[in-house]
Amino acid sequence: MLRQGLKSDQVQLLSFTVRAKIKYETQELLGYEAEAEVAIDLGSLDRIGMVIDSSLSAGATEVRDVDFTSDSLVIVRERLLAEAVASARKDAEVLARASGGRLGRMLSVSTVPCTGDRMVNVYGLQRATTTATSIAAMTPGMVRVEVAVCTQWEFLK
Repeated sequence: MLRQGLKSDQVQLLSFTVRAKIKYETQELLGYEAEAEVAIDLGSLDRIGMVIDSSLSAGATEVRDVDFTSDSLVIVRERLLAEAVASARKDAEVLARASGGRLGRMLSVSTVPCTGDRMVNVYGLQRATTTATSIAAMTPGMVRVEVAVCTQWEFLK
């Protein structure tokens, strides 16, 4: 893979196994089988065909578990967290008004699920999906990003 222009930090050996190949009936040793599992981070999909072709040309007999992710996940997650907090605040304001008061300052915020011992629990959930571009016969699926926030607010009469 390094000869194909990939950098060493893009290729990771996940496992390497060598096992004896034995004829079951006679227990005769036929040889050895080696298996290596490698993870490759391409950064973009335009090189996936070249990587698969060169892997097969180099002797690989199987390509499996092709996963697609997005380098935008951090950005999307941060945006969704901000939207979830805004949604939680809006819900808390409605609850406070409906209870005859108003919302005070935020006492806590967490991405840990709410528990029943909080004064005002508001669970804001925002979802987003992003797609990657399709290459050849492989179609990337949807990348799902989901965040939840739990907020606690001061209730003012």
